[in-house]
Amino acid sequence: MGAPIEGTIDCSFLAYVPWLAKGLCWMTLLLEAGIVAFVWHPRLRKLWLVGIVGMHLNIALLLNLWTFSAIMIVFDIAAFGLSAEPRSQVARSKYGHPGAQPAIATHDGGKR
Repeated sequence: MGAPIEGTIDCSFLAYVPWLAKGLCWMTLLLEAGIVAFVWHPRLRKLWLVGIVGMHLNIALLLNLWTFSAIMIVFDIAAFGLSAEPRSQVARSKYGHPGAQPAIATHDGGKR
């Protein structure tokens, strides 16, 4: 943060509040390391996803890495923000309703 980079916000004030810089560093490490464990827990998934997306938005804003941040946000939301289960309207089978099975003919001519 002390290097002269072309960011959108001047972060030189962090030199005068080192506890804030240390806190942000530890928060980043906690989010990145914790995603392995906490994103799989259904109750914590949305909270953790908000934290990760917020972190990448801050990277875009402070470090001027817009493309990297946008790609990471898309990947995070695609991996953990969207359900892999199809919606019930999309999941309708050719037999009329979700989960329907075709009728099976038995040897005596009846249907099961």
